[in-house]
Amino acid sequence: FTEETWVYRLEQIIPRFTMKDSSIPYLYLLCLSKGFEGLANISYLTRLPDSRIEMVMAMLVMFLSIYLSAYILGSLFQYLLASQQDALSEGFKKTIKSVETFADE
Repeated sequence: FTEETWVYRLEQIIPRFTMKDSSIPYLYLLCLSKGFEGLANISYLTRLPDSRIEMVMAMLVMFLSIYLSAYILGSLFQYLLASQQDALSEGFKKTIKSVETFADE
């Protein structure tokens, strides 16, 4: 990592983190962990996991949180769109149905 990256600057923010003692796989695992933190809206910037196992378990929990949020939002939007049956969507369904029957023949 170069001096322009956030991983390099992390040493200034968190004194416990040192680039010199960190291996390349640990740094990539740290990047994945921080990416999942951003997606899951957790963003503990000054908190680093103590071990690689803790980091992997935290990423698993964050992934499950993202998956659950996506499932809930997807279900809500599906029910919202299913309740709004209008003439335009019915016409679109008829057109798709006729295209499918034409393709089958």
